[in-house]
Amino acid sequence: MAQAHLAARRQAIMEAACKVFCTKGIHSATMADVAAEAGISPGAIYRYFSGKDDLARVCMADSEAVVSRWKMPPEPGEDPLQEMIELARLTFSLLKNPHEKSDTILMLESVLAAVRESDEAALRSIRDEQAEAARGIARRLAAAREKGELPPDLDSELFAGAMLSFYWGSRVARLVDPGADSEGQLDQMMNMLARSSTPSAAP
Repeated sequence: MAQAHLAARRQAIMEAACKVFCTKGIHSATMADVAAEAGISPGAIYRYFSGKDDLARVCMADSEAVVSRWKMPPEPGEDPLQEMIELARLTFSLLKNPHEKSDTILMLESVLAAVRESDEAALRSIRDEQAEAARGIARRLAAAREKGELPPDLDSELFAGAMLSFYWGSRVARLVDPGADSEGQLDQMMNMLARSSTPSAAP
């Protein structure tokens, strides 16, 4: 019972932090703000989290988990093009989850804070994270190209960058228009990519 109570309290603090961060921004929010939203004393938060940065990481964990999927190498024996298309569709389907809005806001806030403060370490970390995800996409594209599933002149790195930009752009677009058909747009891109796999494209 004690463990259940601790887990519930931790969850309540995390939800309060995500709400405060989305309203005030990570940079402007204080632990006192989070405590007030959660209805506890500021000191009580430190029994569950080491500080504001720790809370921000937890709030954005789902978003980071999605990016982590792309960092993993393609499954051996899988059709690389089909595996990439299925993973892309799964990734975009998660944009419909209710918490994705707050995840996107927190992501934008962390990027803007790093830019405003000229925090080169934070900016480098963001760039490295995105570059690693792009490499995961590029690996799948390159494997599909080598199997003759994509045109031999396809630049896997440039296309991977375009896909990653489309993903983050779709997240921002849904903040402005929650009804944006991101999955439909992705399907158009993936269908076009799959259609480029024609007998004439194969060696």
